[in-house]
Amino acid sequence: MKKQHFKPDTGQHLDYVIFSLSATVEGYRLAFRLNGKLGLQLARKPDLKVMEMGDTKHYELYFFCNDHDTEYYLIEELAAGQQLMNHFFLLVRNFFGESQITHLLEGAANIPEILDINRLMAAQSTSQKASSQKTMDRIQAILVDLENHMADIKREEDKLKVKLQSKPASIKKLYSR
Repeated sequence: MKKQHFKPDTGQHLDYVIFSLSATVEGYRLAFRLNGKLGLQLARKPDLKVMEMGDTKHYELYFFCNDHDTEYYLIEELAAGQQLMNHFFLLVRNFFGESQITHLLEGAANIPEILDINRLMAAQSTSQKASSQKTMDRIQAILVDLENHMADIKREEDKLKVKLQSKPASIKKLYSR
């Protein structure tokens, strides 16, 4: 059976605030710096596979969810070889309030390895440049595959959790499995 791919409408992922970062360090070092400056706990997750224009691209993924259900995703395309500058997307879900956005931007700007950080707006206009249209198409592809990827990760984590029985008949039966 042939795979079918769908392209979501631009307004479908309005609950994300999206930042574009350029940094001189690898993903794990940037995650460490963001954790220290912003009080996050970004942790490495399995690589994200994204279908872009019929080609599968692999992205390095770091994830953190705080007590207020705000989710942080740090995503970098895995490229062959060393690069002088790395490009990242920082996606924040369930993140509302301009003061929180200002705090995040100021905290990230104080990290010396970050050369540039910009908030990307999802609003599409007919006069957009081809490069920004390509970036928005890439983000849309990432968001679609990210939701499926995170559901798979959650399912795998749930399988690994210890499941306790409510009332074992006896200790012997409990340990005999």
